[in-house]
Amino acid sequence: MKAIRVLRKVKADEQWQLLPVAKTGERFDWNYVMLRGERLPAGAGAFYLEYREGGRKVRRLVGATPREVQAAMTSQAQVLELRDRGVEVEDAPEIHTRRPVEGKSIAEVVRSFEAHPPAKLRPKSIAKYNFDLEQFEAWARRQGITHLCQLNRETICSFLSYLVREEDLAMKSAVNKSVIVLKLVRDAGATIVMKKGDWPRVTSMRPEIYTPQQLAPLFAGTNRTEFALYQTFLMTGFRDQEIGYAARSDFNAADGLMSVTKKPGCSFDPKTYRERTVEIPPELVTILKDHVARMEEDQELLFPTSGGKRDKHMLRKLKRLALRQGLNCGKCESMHEGKPASCRTAPICRRWTLHKFRHTYATTLLRDGWDVVTVQHMLGHSKLESTLVYVQGLPSEERRRKMASGTLLRKLLFRRGNPARAIPGPPARDQASARAAGSPRGRRPLRPGTDRRGPAASWRGRPLRARYGTALRVRPRS
Repeated sequence: MKAIRVLRKVKADEQWQLLPVAKTGERFDWNYVMLRGERLPAGAGAFYLEYREGGRKVRRLVGATPREVQAAMTSQAQVLELRDRGVEVEDAPEIHTRRPVEGKSIAEVVRSFEAHPPAKLRPKSIAKYNFDLEQFEAWARRQGITHLCQLNRETICSFLSYLVREEDLAMKSAVNKSVIVLKLVRDAGATIVMKKGDWPRVTSMRPEIYTPQQLAPLFAGTNRTEFALYQTFLMTGFRDQEIGYAARSDFNAADGLMSVTKKPGCSFDPKTYRERTVEIPPELVTILKDHVARMEEDQELLFPTSGGKRDKHMLRKLKRLALRQGLNCGKCESMHEGKPASCRTAPICRRWTLHKFRHTYATTLLRDGWDVVTVQHMLGHSKLESTLVYVQGLPSEERRRKMASGTLLRKLLFRRGNPARAIPGPPARDQASARAAGSPRGRRPLRPGTDRRGPAASWRGRPLRARYGTALRVRPRS
């Protein structure tokens, strides 16, 4: 097979050059190139294949990512092999990638995303992605990084460390934000290859749920509309927008059903793009029937604003209700109305969230013995792994019974004082029961793997060991 070299267009010695990609053994190191025997960071640049055919050197633009390069290498090697056999084969058309990006700035990427966001993203996701890009652009400017060609693996790792150490973000939030930025700059044309160990492992936390002791005083302070709203959250497990866009037609009082459906007029689609219908308890049916009877006839949504629109402040109302009932933890601190505040006096307590009702609903179903596949449908999860999160750490009645019996404690409980009385042992047996069990009178029972001559007794130099927990007596051959 003919030799094929992989080149990359990089800026070195104040000019753009095509340099060979560095290799470690037989593997390419996509982030580095070779210049006069030295490894240099590659930055951003298009990839080319170089090979000789018919006595001349050929270079072809093949892609912007390592995956594209590897696919092009395999394809071109097959083409060259067929031509050597006399088969006429055309080259694949040259790839017109998103390169070059040498003069494209990060600020241009931010403006381009704001002006033309992907159509598949929801407004909430677009706002979050915009914020993440702007935060990354501001951080990169302080580091002297202004263009895509300056971005590499080390830049993303440094941004991740900055989010954790200086912005005080949780590791999971910092990783998610860094992944979003990495995807967006890659889509804009940057070539950044991350390594396997670059993303730190994040501890899988058990979902937090509300307890009856927390919910009882909360519902005691609600008015009739708030009571119906938060009981619907608690007894359906629906998401924020699913409740916000729930219509009268989604509530079937006769059959005790509640549906999540597409709302073309409101530009609402279910999260997994699948409509679903779930059963609701009779108590919630009664609550919703009373709520619908008090609604105006022209109102289509179940929980609208005074103007008939979707209520986007249900979380804010929940936090105000918790503050009014004195249920905040008193430890949360954040900005409120432009000033530093504590949850003792402001509705900013992180203990109270709408999604926590969903966690409580799912955990309660599993505790009551519902199978996981049914709970997956009730929650609207597309993957079973998302539902299995609620299975982890569920209290088990069997485990509680074993712990209460004290068997584990009798084995692990140690006391100070006389070692002979440190660990409670089994009850003493009389001599009759000892002889019946095979122990000679006045002697202690044999331990497995020993005989009367001690644990070092052997036959032909081999130690005597009991494989099945019984003492062995073996006589040497005469």
